[in-house]
Amino acid sequence: MSFALKRSQRVLLALNISLFLACLALPLVMPPPYIHTNFGGATVQIQADRSWALLPGDCATISWDLEGIQSVYVNGSGKVGADRLIFCPAPGEGSLNFEIRAGDGELRNFEVFIHNLFTYALTCLILMAFALSFGIAGWYLITLRLDQPISLNGGVVLALLALLPLGVLIQVAQPAFIPHFAEGLGEIFKSRHWHLLGSLLAGLVYIPLALQLLRSVGRGKLGADLAAIAAFFAILLIMFAQAGFDGIGQWESWPLQAYFEGRPSKAESELISRYWALAPHALSASLSWHSFVGYHLINFAIFWGMLALFYGILRQLGLAAWLAFLAALLFLVYPVNSSLMSLRSLPMTFSKLALLAAVFWALDCRGRLSRLRLLGIWLALLLSLGVHEYAFVIILLIPILWWRGQLEIWHKLNLTVIWLLVPVAKVAYLQLLNAAGISYYGTWSFAPPAGKDNLLEIIGYYLDVIANAYLRTYVYGWGEALGSLAQNVWLAPTILTLGLVGLAAAWLARDAGADDLPSRSQLMMALAGGLLFILPAIGVVMWVARRAFGLWRMYVYAPIGASIAVLALVLLMTSAVTSMRLRKAIVIAVCILLILPGLSRLYVQQDFFRRSADAKAHVLMQIVEQAPAFLPEARLIVLTGMSSQDLRDRGIKELHSNMLDAAIFMLYQEGRPKVAALCMVAENCGSSDIDISADWLAQTEDFGDVVFFRLHEDLRTELLLAFPPELLERDDANYDPSRLIDFAAPIPPRAMTMLASASELASG
Repeated sequence: MSFALKRSQRVLLALNISLFLACLALPLVMPPPYIHTNFGGATVQIQADRSWALLPGDCATISWDLEGIQSVYVNGSGKVGADRLIFCPAPGEGSLNFEIRAGDGELRNFEVFIHNLFTYALTCLILMAFALSFGIAGWYLITLRLDQPISLNGGVVLALLALLPLGVLIQVAQPAFIPHFAEGLGEIFKSRHWHLLGSLLAGLVYIPLALQLLRSVGRGKLGADLAAIAAFFAILLIMFAQAGFDGIGQWESWPLQAYFEGRPSKAESELISRYWALAPHALSASLSWHSFVGYHLINFAIFWGMLALFYGILRQLGLAAWLAFLAALLFLVYPVNSSLMSLRSLPMTFSKLALLAAVFWALDCRGRLSRLRLLGIWLALLLSLGVHEYAFVIILLIPILWWRGQLEIWHKLNLTVIWLLVPVAKVAYLQLLNAAGISYYGTWSFAPPAGKDNLLEIIGYYLDVIANAYLRTYVYGWGEALGSLAQNVWLAPTILTLGLVGLAAAWLARDAGADDLPSRSQLMMALAGGLLFILPAIGVVMWVARRAFGLWRMYVYAPIGASIAVLALVLLMTSAVTSMRLRKAIVIAVCILLILPGLSRLYVQQDFFRRSADAKAHVLMQIVEQAPAFLPEARLIVLTGMSSQDLRDRGIKELHSNMLDAAIFMLYQEGRPKVAALCMVAENCGSSDIDISADWLAQTEDFGDVVFFRLHEDLRTELLLAFPPELLERDDANYDPSRLIDFAAPIPPRAMTMLASASELASG
């Protein structure tokens, strides 16, 4: 049997051999690092015993002899003028930085690189996986082939193989190439324009896809479905009209919009890995820069989209319209997430919306493939994983939906590859950050739980997390929901909502027959799947010790499976009813009874967040009324004798975080103070992204640039014209707020739109 290579393949093979030989020769021909120089009266001599670490754990000995210096720091650690250390290069730590100050004060930095062959090769493989994911996506987008394997010729394979040694050589020539590449991506992801791009791309892709679905109405395919989606809109409108459109933005709304307007923020560290975390905030802020209308509209649109997509997924899986409608309503009100209706949960609900969109169009691609649908799948997954990684385990398990179908094997395989391209790219990107030594939000996520010293304790801890999740989802949440019935003051909208649910379900079920109901085996499978869904729903979060018992993060995805399990259980319990009409009536009635406590819980949530927002607005409005403009050097400090629990009870605990500083920054625009913070005299000051630390009040001696306000227990907030008596042991001679405030200035215009609820609170 002869084996002949084409000319192009022979050239690529020769290139591969040359590149691999060059990599093997580098450790032999590259001399160990050696620096010998003079500056500022100092003599510097630094050397290493080798230039390469070939295997993981290989180390080099770095020695130095410095004369005529003031100080020397090695990677930030102070050292003596002559010493040595053992350096074992690791991913992200391939060099030592010598910061040397000469006798005359001149400061210079010297970098000593120890090349790590294993790290270089691993980093190249990671970068190749990252780039290859997009390359394969491009191939699918061009060919639209789902019924045959990807064809790889020898030239393509040889070209890919050449990338590995080539990447090693590039890193030898430019050791900072990978860090600079990763840092460049991070800088892009921090831009407001990048986050707006995510929303723009979503509009360009999903509006045409939605129009394609609407065109199906003319062929009589979506009449009942459109009626269900219209009912979702009406139900949400009733719910949001009571409290969802009221109040100012919550904790994260102020700081994030302030970040878009130029205020430094801790969010920057999160955006390195969660590249589209602020996409919904960027869009909503752009809709209304001077109010929170945009936030409310986007929040409403996300909930409506989630209902429509969840309903559409169930319909594609073969569920009748009236049952899919009831399941979607159970999904909406399922009593497990403690902050579902808050604006702080906006990114999480947006991520869930994107995941549902990806599943919907992946299922749609089973029967008809198009480039627009492929883009819809990939963009939805990019958005979902670009906001949070919490759905990662769910995403890995989604292909089960089409592997159980009747598709051809290559169709299933290709659809799975298409589905996994984005998760692979995200994992590769995170590993690229690790290899580059770039810290990002969440690097601490998967550390073992504190205080668990052995494997049995760790296993026991996670079993406790799982048990708590099941109890929370199927027991405790329902107990809270039933308890909320006594607190729900929104009786009229609750009855109206339930009536609309019943009418819509009855209308959708009017022509349904016995054939539209799932079989007993299908219901048992749905019940088991729904119950087991809790495991992937908390799959990533359960490993994050700081999140494993968090109510609103932990249970973002749990209602997906829980609502299916509950509906399946209701259908199983009514399976003995022989009359189809009676069975439909019983199922609808039982579902309405189940929706009632969940709906009541949502109304109680809405009322809590509205009152909390109004309380914060009330405090902020009093500040801007008494101090309509500050001089640029002023610092605004709000003092209170209340404890953290007191602040929480009054719904203003968020002011103790960086929210107060961000709110003041946004409200004033011009004539704003340098920084603002809430300080509890008995405890500490709130954090700030600028320059206020927790112990700032205790450390400060001169208050000449400070304007004090006092926050009382009744939320009355007063400007202190005299130095606070709690601080009289300090020097108060320079305290004079009158010279730091322009009392003649008008109230900031934004205060009238962003703090509108404060005026209602005062008048009430």
